[in-house]
Amino acid sequence: MSKALTYSSYLRVDELLALQSPRSNGPNGPEHDELLFIIIHQVYELWFRQLIHELDYLQGLLRASDTPRAAHTLRRILTILKTIVSQIDILETMTPLEFNSFRGFLESASGFQSAQFRELEAVLAHELTHIRNGDARLGVIAAVFAGIISLVAEVVFRGMRGARGGSRGRGGGVAVLVALAILALAWLLAVVLRFALSRNREFLADAGAVELTANPDAMISALRKVEGRSDMPAIPSQVQAMLLDWPRGASGFNLWATHPSIEARVQALVAYAGGRDPGPIADPPQEEVPPPAAPAAGEAKRAASRSPWWRGPA
Repeated sequence: MSKALTYSSYLRVDELLALQSPRSNGPNGPEHDELLFIIIHQVYELWFRQLIHELDYLQGLLRASDTPRAAHTLRRILTILKTIVSQIDILETMTPLEFNSFRGFLESASGFQSAQFRELEAVLAHELTHIRNGDARLGVIAAVFAGIISLVAEVVFRGMRGARGGSRGRGGGVAVLVALAILALAWLLAVVLRFALSRNREFLADAGAVELTANPDAMISALRKVEGRSDMPAIPSQVQAMLLDWPRGASGFNLWATHPSIEARVQALVAYAGGRDPGPIADPPQEEVPPPAAPAAGEAKRAASRSPWWRGPA
């Protein structure tokens, strides 16, 4: 018969508390402040894991067009980020001398080796580069110029049609066809220009992320993890064009793509930033959890009469 679930067994508290292993070895044992240093960084990793978990959930809500729950999840994500930042206040209670008392025992280990932190940092740096480069303003300017080009072409078309309006001969028909060709070409060039700028800004944002973080590997790893997992059909195409990746915006003929492919972006980071490409990342295997067995009638009655664990024994 299995033991009843308790607070300790559910959270695996004994295993959790055994994960802190100080390496310092002074005259009186491990340095006092090393335990604080270990716990702070372990909590960081747990918050990073929860943050990624919430972002995955947010993506599913956006796919389902569940706006209220998506907004609620986004507020939770912002609260987690505030909590992560506030932990620095605790760490700053440690003086440089106290940190130096055990830093030598950590050898080359560094917080910058946190894979979760570096990937989140790279994605945030990518978006920050979009802001720094004024990409939203650039998109508006490109749309305005595209509209101007289309307007000029339409004016030329209407002018040629008006000038040839009284002519019903072959020359008038040719002029109308030429005007239509000019209008179509102008519209095509305007659209191609907008798409080319959209693709170019993604390459520039990737480069800016590497410039800010000095870590092309983290940017490559983040791109590989979103590869093939970022399509959200329920979101308007105008919004998806502003996301880190849009599979449908990178498919088809390259001139019509709003985003370069993940493969092209990774190759650029490898060629120009010296990054290392781990290759496509497979989805983690999903464990099949068998449904719990139905308790016997007597056991069900005893469980119903048992006090909750937080109230203690009945």
